[in-house]
Amino acid sequence: MTPRPLHRRLGWNLQGRTILTTAALFLCATLTGCVCLSLHLISPNHPAKRMLAEFKCRVTQIQETYLDELDNIHCCDLATINQTMAEGDKLLDLMDRIKVDIEAEQNRTAKELQGYYHALLVSSTLHVYSEPQQGMFETSEAFNQRKKKFGDELADANQTSILAENWVEKEQKQRILELAIEAQQWRIKMLKPFVDCLTDLQGQIFLMPELPVEVDLQKPDPDKSLFPMAIKAHGLQWTRNWSYGGESSGWTFWKTRSQIKARAYVQMAPRNNTASWTPTAVDIWNPVTEQERHFYLGAPAVFGAVASFQQEQKSGVADLKFAHREDQVKVGFTDPLTGMQFLWVQSGCFEMGCGSWDKSCAANEVPAHKVRLSNFLIGRYEVTQRQWAKIMGDNPSHFKKGPDYPVENATWAEAQQFIDALNAMSSDAHFFRLPTEAEWEYACRSGGKNERYAGGGDVKDEAWYVDTSSKSTHPVGKKQHNGLGASDMSGNVGEWVQDDYNSLFYTNSTEQNPVCKAGGSGLKVIRGGSWNSPAEDTRCTARSFYFGEKRGNMVGFRLVMELRQ
Repeated sequence: MTPRPLHRRLGWNLQGRTILTTAALFLCATLTGCVCLSLHLISPNHPAKRMLAEFKCRVTQIQETYLDELDNIHCCDLATINQTMAEGDKLLDLMDRIKVDIEAEQNRTAKELQGYYHALLVSSTLHVYSEPQQGMFETSEAFNQRKKKFGDELADANQTSILAENWVEKEQKQRILELAIEAQQWRIKMLKPFVDCLTDLQGQIFLMPELPVEVDLQKPDPDKSLFPMAIKAHGLQWTRNWSYGGESSGWTFWKTRSQIKARAYVQMAPRNNTASWTPTAVDIWNPVTEQERHFYLGAPAVFGAVASFQQEQKSGVADLKFAHREDQVKVGFTDPLTGMQFLWVQSGCFEMGCGSWDKSCAANEVPAHKVRLSNFLIGRYEVTQRQWAKIMGDNPSHFKKGPDYPVENATWAEAQQFIDALNAMSSDAHFFRLPTEAEWEYACRSGGKNERYAGGGDVKDEAWYVDTSSKSTHPVGKKQHNGLGASDMSGNVGEWVQDDYNSLFYTNSTEQNPVCKAGGSGLKVIRGGSWNSPAEDTRCTARSFYFGEKRGNMVGFRLVMELRQ
């Protein structure tokens, strides 16, 4: 009988929910006291929460300090552009200091968290002092029994140590991400009134009559009754048009063009990370014709500090939260409704299709071409009859031999109906879909490796195909899995994917996350081969197809799970 892990026998919960009141727990797992496992599990959530609370308290004090300084800055109704620029420089300096101070507190707290979890990790190390020795008067049978018990307890304690280490590493990552999210939320909260003030200052417009403005009137465009103008000021140039009502007024304006005058309006603008100014409008008039017009030249550039704030406010926290959720599923995900297990597939680039490493390339498997894929999670197994029945309430399969056999005899459209029903019952944080053909092959080849069959070994060990299947499907997961941990990607049942089938798709496929939407023919791609396929058709690069509205007892599917942004 396999001994239960030590933490189970003592009622521990390594997910961090059970609170232990002792500072450390020392477990001696042998009759002779030769093996000792120290697990420093003090109320695992408490120290980390305290550190995060102290971070929040310190940042709150920082906020109060800077709000006091903001009270001394005038955000509107200033008399000159120079006064506006002076206040703008103060704001930019304070915003930089806010970022530095929050980052310093974040780094301080991160080091505290890392120190705490490092101590937990060290204390979870398994220490083996010595193996048992046979006593002078101890019989061989008694010694062997004691030695066996020692080995069982050692394996038990070692498993406990591994579980503890995994928990500590996972908890540390989660807390560091929580800290990053908290810091970003505080940064946005603290910077907002400063950004608002800087925006108000930048919105103020000042007449600067002393600024030289040159107006170069070009020859008229008689078809449009306008003069093109080149306006130059402060080292900048703009093109605008002066329209005239008729030939007579146009001639008068042209002959008196040397009398044209202009004055500029300016607004605060960034220059080399400081507050400067730029012309944003001009008044142009001709005192002879008594004509005057106002021309808008364009808004001032946005300060870099404001632009980065706006970007962070728009998507920064959401991106961090997404990274947090993504980090949680990198160890895998189990759907609570169906029990389907999903494996993390890291983004990457690979040569899709049959390359020089495989000498059995079919015409529709070439040319091999470069493909880049984003992160995704793929089902460890094909969807089973149990899982289908759980969602759909029936079982279309031909081989109704057991709940863990793959579901088959479902059309591509019915697979989509299953997915829609599953998504409707699932969390809004993620969704399920069929894999694209590229994702399927990348996962089948253990992350894009040059593997002929799923797993890279002997096809007889890895696939239920015509020579091994006894003309039937088999329960999922009974053959050797591939490098990602996925089973039955070669053989058992062929698998629907998202793509329409096009024999020439590889010649013009896009590089980033390709999917074929050929339409028209109704043909859908099937991958992996089935229980009735020759070994060649269960290769990772082999492509097959079938009409999407038809069903067959050789075709099933597996799912991809994707996090919602």
